[in-house]
Amino acid sequence: MVAKESTERKKIFRWGEENLDIVELEVAIFRFVLKLARELMKGMLEAVDQDLARNRDASELRNKGYRNTVFKSIFGEVEYRRHVYVLTQRKKSRPAMLYLLDEAMGLSTIGTYSETICQMAVESACTTSYRNAAGFLSNMTGQTISHQTVWNIVQNIGKQGQHRTEELAEAALGNASAGEYQTSILYEEMDGVYLSLQGKNREGSGASKELKVSIAYSGVNVDKNGHRNLANKVAYASFEDPKSFKNHTEGIVAGY
Repeated sequence: MVAKESTERKKIFRWGEENLDIVELEVAIFRFVLKLARELMKGMLEAVDQDLARNRDASELRNKGYRNTVFKSIFGEVEYRRHVYVLTQRKKSRPAMLYLLDEAMGLSTIGTYSETICQMAVESACTTSYRNAAGFLSNMTGQTISHQTVWNIVQNIGKQGQHRTEELAEAALGNASAGEYQTSILYEEMDGVYLSLQGKNREGSGASKELKVSIAYSGVNVDKNGHRNLANKVAYASFEDPKSFKNHTEGIVAGY
């Protein structure tokens, strides 16, 4: 008979006024570091906002005080304040009221979530369910994120990507693409993969649907170990109709 191994953990670590075991200590340090990171980010955001306020063109931007906001980072919610300004002369290219800090940071995130969290949400949702992705993000960051939030982030980023794809396709059709790479030879491969559908996705599409996939590359590289990889590979995939798929593929390739 094998005796059951004891899993009792002793509270041998002193943390403030408490004695903690190793698991409790790990969680306590994790939360402490997250709090410290939030305070550091708050200080840096507000310091940069002050610099922008001092260096602005006061004749063009009238200071209207502060507005509080929240930046949802991987450390948790960072509460800070920044200046809001009113344009003395309205310009079509800028709103009547604006935040110089937001402009300088290039904030275009979904629901004030940081781009890091959005990227983590997309990558997690590609490998597991929205509910599991939400649990992973909540455990690994200072945020409490629901599966609906993950779904919203994925949908919004998908729309942004689709809009960018449309822009690239239009530019390619007008020979005005913004791509920088040029090659004398371009290899292109296209194929279709039928994927099984579940639940409501079967309505109108049947049991499966074709995912169209395209790859373009300039050649093949071989490393010192004999491993082959495609040079300057560009890939695109979607469920759209053949004509749209072809146009979007050309746009993606031309924009490389």
